[in-house]
Amino acid sequence: MKVAIIGCGGISQVHSAAYQHIPDVQVVAAADIRLEYAQKTASLHGANAYSSLEALLANEKPDMADICAPSYLHKSIAMTCMQHGLHVLSEKPMALNLADAQALAGCATQNGVFFMVAQVIRFWPEYLYLKKVYEQGTYGPLLQAFFSRTCGAPLWAWENWYTDPQRSGLAPFDLHVHDADYIHYLLGKPVSVRSSAVDQPGLFISYIHSRYNYDNDALIEAEAGWYPGRVPFVATFRAVFANAVLDYRSDGLTLYEAGDAAPRKIDLASDVELGASINLSDTGAYYTEIAYFVKCLQEKTPPAVITPEQSVISLKMVLAEIASAKTGQTLAV
Repeated sequence: MKVAIIGCGGISQVHSAAYQHIPDVQVVAAADIRLEYAQKTASLHGANAYSSLEALLANEKPDMADICAPSYLHKSIAMTCMQHGLHVLSEKPMALNLADAQALAGCATQNGVFFMVAQVIRFWPEYLYLKKVYEQGTYGPLLQAFFSRTCGAPLWAWENWYTDPQRSGLAPFDLHVHDADYIHYLLGKPVSVRSSAVDQPGLFISYIHSRYNYDNDALIEAEAGWYPGRVPFVATFRAVFANAVLDYRSDGLTLYEAGDAAPRKIDLASDVELGASINLSDTGAYYTEIAYFVKCLQEKTPPAVITPEQSVISLKMVLAEIASAKTGQTLAV
């Protein structure tokens, strides 16, 4: 399986490292508008480096493209690759608007290729454990869940693209989409959402809080925020069942069962730790995610953990949340 990595900034380091652990896969090319970045990635794999996607496609014949470019380029790069017959794994978000997301899903079908958005939380061990005990009813019905994802605003990026609403969609698309997509994965599409937000000059929306309404009475909420200063990245959740609480923090996942049982740490360490220099304590889920997509290609089986159609729904959720925050109304998804 021959892979081309498109976009060689921060998250691409994790993707690049993952391929070194996956058998029968070779990274044959890397492309970035900053040629020195592409050369650095390519050198790790004995691959060729290019300063444009067009040059790469003119000279290489990869089986799949792994897109790690800035968010506003996801649609155009993915469409071009799929039209050239490449399977595509693309970092989140799928797109910045619904029309582009639907066009991507359609393009994959029209060209007979596999397309998966890299919503890595669907592969994250602690979140997978929550999904398992929820579906099995291990601790009774789910009563309440709260998901949080916060960090300092990413002011370090190339051309400061993260803080440009037209290029990143800001915190809701870059940060919050992880938890919105996971809630969709865990519970299905909500009936409606009610959101509030804090606007900070240059960072709209810098903070968003949402309640997801389902047909049952469970209280499901999520928050995400970009903050001024070097606030460390933190992702947590708390899930309250009738007979237990699962609490995920930086020190791991803790189970608090009803009765006199002592709190218990749930050991879910990843088998593969990539060790790339991004602000995450565990990067093994990226390996799991990428290895899964590669296996789907090798077995000629469409990815089922996340489909393009599901990614479109997750995007609809985020768009409904933004609209709810602006209007103060509860909105259907």
